[in-house]
Amino acid sequence: MASNRRPRRMPGVTRIPPVITVSKLIDTCVVAPRCAMDATTATRQMASDMREAAYREGGLTHDGLMLLGYSDDQIATLVKPARALADQMASV
Repeated sequence: MASNRRPRRMPGVTRIPPVITVSKLIDTCVVAPRCAMDATTATRQMASDMREAAYREGGLTHDGLMLLGYSDDQIATLVKPARALADQMASV
């Protein structure tokens, strides 16, 4: 037999939100897609991403670049210039 009683609330909870909302901080947690960047900006960003990845985990793979939001075309054309720029930035 089903009860008509309201479920007990957790201690300290005075109200339950009617819907689940996503925090405004989510925008700072999600990587912006790099596929919309122009070639110069994307090269600089890719070099920066390569340096960060080299510091953290030792390098960045094709799949890692894809996860960061680079397109296949960008990866094919910008990897060599970005690597050269990353090496140049590391030597300074």
